[in-house]
Amino acid sequence: MINAYKEISTTVLEVSSKRIESEILYSHEIEYNTYDFMKRVVDIFLSLIGLILLVPLFIIIAFAIKFESKGGSVFYSQDRVGIDGKVFKMYKFRSMIPNADDLLGSLQIKKRSFWEYV
Repeated sequence: MINAYKEISTTVLEVSSKRIESEILYSHEIEYNTYDFMKRVVDIFLSLIGLILLVPLFIIIAFAIKFESKGGSVFYSQDRVGIDGKVFKMYKFRSMIPNADDLLGSLQIKKRSFWEYV
């Protein structure tokens, strides 16, 4: 009878400890998901505020690029490789001449070493 009581109490203890572990893990998962969601909401909100505040500056930069160089677009786009080799398109304000990518090959051919001039 005492052995049966020990077996039952041991089984109840194991089941209850597994239940407590699963409840702790589940509550941690909910807490983690809530944190991720709130972090994402704050990130988006602050990004929107930053964009709204910087739009006038972006417009001034775009006009300056357009009036400074009489040709080409205001923006420069380039394919980049990100995480896991995923290719994405990057956009930025153009700071070079409009056809800089085309001229790069011919400039590299003409490029000389410093020691050739010495």
